[in-house]
Amino acid sequence: MQQKQGGQRLKRFLKFNIICLVGLVLNVLILNIVFNLIIPNRYIANLIAIAVATMWNFWVNLKLSWRVTQVK
Repeated sequence: MQQKQGGQRLKRFLKFNIICLVGLVLNVLILNIVFNLIIPNRYIANLIAIAVATMWNFWVNLKLSWRVTQVK
C-alpha cells in the first residue's frame, strides 16, 4: 500500500514538473515573439508571457496533476 502511494506521488510530482517546464518554455517563446514581432516594450511583453504561462500551468495542472482520483 505504501509503495503504491509513493509511486503515485512520484508520478504526480513528475507530471507537475514536466508541465511547469513546458510552461517555462512557453513563457520564453511568447516573450520573444511578442517583444520582437508585436510590442517592442519588454515589460508589457513580459507581462503577457507571464499571464499566458500562468494560465497554462494552472489549467493543465488542474486537469492532469491535481485531479482527484479514486479514494480508498
